[in-house]
Amino acid sequence: MNRKIAFLGIGLAMMLGFGSAVAEEMVVQEGKKVKMHYTMRVDGNVVDNTRETQPFEFVFGTKAILPAVEQNVTGLKAGDHKLFTLEPAEAFGEVDPKAVIEVPKARFAVDDLKVGMVFGVPSAGPQPMRGVVKDIQGENVILDLNHPLAGKKVEFDVEIL
Repeated sequence: MNRKIAFLGIGLAMMLGFGSAVAEEMVVQEGKKVKMHYTMRVDGNVVDNTRETQPFEFVFGTKAILPAVEQNVTGLKAGDHKLFTLEPAEAFGEVDPKAVIEVPKARFAVDDLKVGMVFGVPSAGPQPMRGVVKDIQGENVILDLNHPLAGKKVEFDVEIL
């Protein structure tokens, strides 16, 4: 008999909203661990997709994702889908002409240097920057340090898990 009363009491508490803390934990918000699948497209072409691999996991508010993506998933709940497009400035930035530099060819330890090759370039941060050979002009190499998606609108299709 006591079990029935306890069970009814829990059910009544849930109906009255005392169980809302459980539902609240599943909302994407500051400090919450979020697991999501996403497909990222540029010019209609898929450039990244987690649906065939592991979901992307992060702690919301730790700058693990682009701020505009974080803003777009704020308040979503498990099972929610959202499609949104970011302008270049919100995504990977505009193309910066100052990020295209000329480097002496002798600084590359490659005998067969070609346009399109990618190199790690030392940076002020913990990770090297990515430089793409855009042109070879005699003894100089034109290296583009812009993000490969700079200047592009990026479309996201996300599903919160």
